[in-house]
Amino acid sequence: ILVVSGHAREVDTAVDVMRDGADHVIQKPIKGGAVSDAVKACLERSGRATHELCAQVTARQPDPARGLVLSIPGTRTGRRTRVTIGTRSADLPNRSLRVLLHLMVAKLAGRHVHKSELGARDDQGFKGVSELRDDLKPILADGTNIIANLYHGYYRLTDEVAIGSCDIAALIAIDEAPITDLARELERLLADSPARV
Repeated sequence: ILVVSGHAREVDTAVDVMRDGADHVIQKPIKGGAVSDAVKACLERSGRATHELCAQVTARQPDPARGLVLSIPGTRTGRRTRVTIGTRSADLPNRSLRVLLHLMVAKLAGRHVHKSELGARDDQGFKGVSELRDDLKPILADGTNIIANLYHGYYRLTDEVAIGSCDIAALIAIDEAPITDLARELERLLADSPARV
């Protein structure tokens, strides 16, 4: 635990927080590499002097036992495409499918999606994510939310979501250019990604 003081003269408070379990107190004004030196010292004391453990945590996969495996089996009913989360299914209209595909591609690429990528202008809100949430609500147990709304119009699938199998040919057969492009990108990422279940 690292503590950064709020004021330059908090010596008594610094002693108290060290007694309460803090590993290091950095007092203001902060000089040079004080923060990185303190982090390095704490990691070394805990036996994590290398980035190996960080890499293991980053590579940790979602737990499929939680039932949040997101798949697209490719079944079409009219102008809707079936998606599954765990054992439950919903048929999404193309507008929601596009948003979901963007989020899936971004998850596999390790990034977030900005609303402008989903068709919104920067100066306006975006209803697409809300519509997708509404379309998925019946198949998500106990009001589980699989879409994180970050900041300033950025979205991502939550860490608990694992990407399962996707019928790329069925997605391409929808014959809508944005869906086709996203399906091809999804196919490429699934072939390269360990985040697949």
